[in-house]
Amino acid sequence: MKKWRTWIVLFVLVGLFSGLIYRLYQIQVGSTHSFSVAQKDLIALAEKVQSREVILNSRRGKILDRYGKPLVGELQWRLFVFPQSEEQLDLRRDQLTRLSSLLNISYHTLKQKLISLERPAVLSSFVLNPDQVTQVNNLHIPGIIPVQSDNRMTEGQVAKQVIGRLIRNAYVLKDRYANEVESGQFSLQSRFGMTGLEYAFESFLHGEGESLVRFVTDGRGKALNGIQVKVTASEPGRPHTPRNIQTTLDSRIQIKVEEMLKKENIEEGAVVVQDIATGDILAMAGVSNNKDDSQTPWVNEALVETTPGSIFKTVVAVAALEEGVSSPNSSYACKGSLDGKYHLRDADGGAHGKQTFSKAYANSCNIVLGSIAEKLGGTKLQAYAKRLGLAQRIGWRGKAPGDDNFSQLPEESTGLIYAKGTSLKDKGAAVQTGIGQRDVKVTPLQAANMITALFHRGMPIQPRIVTGIQDAHGKSIYTFTNKYMPHAKPLKASTIDAVKQMMRMVVTKGTARSLSDENWQLSGKTGTAQVGVNKSLYNKWMVGFAPYSKPQYAVSVVIKNVKNANDARAKNIYREVMEVLHSLTPMKTP
Repeated sequence: MKKWRTWIVLFVLVGLFSGLIYRLYQIQVGSTHSFSVAQKDLIALAEKVQSREVILNSRRGKILDRYGKPLVGELQWRLFVFPQSEEQLDLRRDQLTRLSSLLNISYHTLKQKLISLERPAVLSSFVLNPDQVTQVNNLHIPGIIPVQSDNRMTEGQVAKQVIGRLIRNAYVLKDRYANEVESGQFSLQSRFGMTGLEYAFESFLHGEGESLVRFVTDGRGKALNGIQVKVTASEPGRPHTPRNIQTTLDSRIQIKVEEMLKKENIEEGAVVVQDIATGDILAMAGVSNNKDDSQTPWVNEALVETTPGSIFKTVVAVAALEEGVSSPNSSYACKGSLDGKYHLRDADGGAHGKQTFSKAYANSCNIVLGSIAEKLGGTKLQAYAKRLGLAQRIGWRGKAPGDDNFSQLPEESTGLIYAKGTSLKDKGAAVQTGIGQRDVKVTPLQAANMITALFHRGMPIQPRIVTGIQDAHGKSIYTFTNKYMPHAKPLKASTIDAVKQMMRMVVTKGTARSLSDENWQLSGKTGTAQVGVNKSLYNKWMVGFAPYSKPQYAVSVVIKNVKNANDARAKNIYREVMEVLHSLTPMKTP
């Protein structure tokens, strides 16, 4: 009896083991693709662990700057490089020295670039001619390979956050573009824009087929330098002709602004440069400190709302002048606090004493501007903020081919003046709102556009980032015309003139006196907002326009979450931006 039991148990175990072996075979070989519905293609997952890829040619439409120069989309020879260690660089110093000479840069610059890389990438900065390609190939440097790239998602790409990120995800693609997928225009294998202009203009830029460079990684995901590097290409299933888009960006200004942010070691912040006459965005650059590392390079901080601090006092000034609550020469006394109410004190802990409204604005006096905000009340503060383009999406929106409600900047934050739970009748809330604290949130784009609105009789424009769509040969097929925000109403000329003079006084006699020696007559408004859980961090702002006599440019700068309330980098960057604009003004077209 025991013998039979032993055989039965043995038979069961053998059966279970055989079933397990068969199931493993099914999973690894036979049935892998049956898991595709549940997004669990195990073979593809294993390959993903072992290999990576970098896009070379997306076959998408070109994205051009305002002068027709391609920012992305033009195939050119560039370097595909692997990160290099100090030891690897020392071993190949002679070859790399010759490469740096070929690229017309110092060996030290090239070395720092290669060491700083976290993963293999195409370098945007260096465009090679055919002769240079041959010379680089002849150097035989492992992990440095000339490739033809359309400059998308490259290392050092200009306007990276504005242009945006491409991904491949069949499920997201089907969800977003069901009609295009069903009709066969978009294949499930194609890449599409996940952020930025690539996302907003996907229906125009979309391309089918692509070329990639693939490389192998070790078990920890680290790229193996130069091992099994393959350039592959896929052909489009159905012919699809992408369109080009022409942006408003001036690549010369964009490059300079990005360099400034890097030079000043900005960890989080943004700069926006706007053409006052048209409202067009000339430059929009930023650095993000997003907690999700995979998203950080792609977050456009110029479109992210944050606490504005004293730049919001411009709204208070406009409202007070327009409503007759104050005049530029009205006299006020600052005692350093608002009679003990609302815990309001001046930023420096002192008292400004007797001063006019204009001088109080120039000094960024919390007491005077807070008391005026109290008189205006929440309803008027919110109304005038919205009148100047705050607390709403302002990027160009309207009819476009295939979409009656097309948005050029769909990722833009709305901003905020009063939260839902805050009463517009709460005087303490009005005081805190008036100095740009409490619930108030503004994007850098809104801040620049608020300044631009002053020179359009107080009517905010819908700023464009794209002026038109072109066919593959560069022929215009659609133009996005300039327009104001809906329901825009003009301000009194006297109000605008007074605010313009007050902003000039900020530079000549107020909180931005360090900018008074500039060649151009600068005007602006500083801002320091207390942020963070314990209000121990600061947003540092500088917004304004130039030149004073004939305003051409509006600029906003914000550096977010800094520890030093006296951090001067926002003003430094503002000055440098204005210097660049001054130098380029005589030659607006190349």
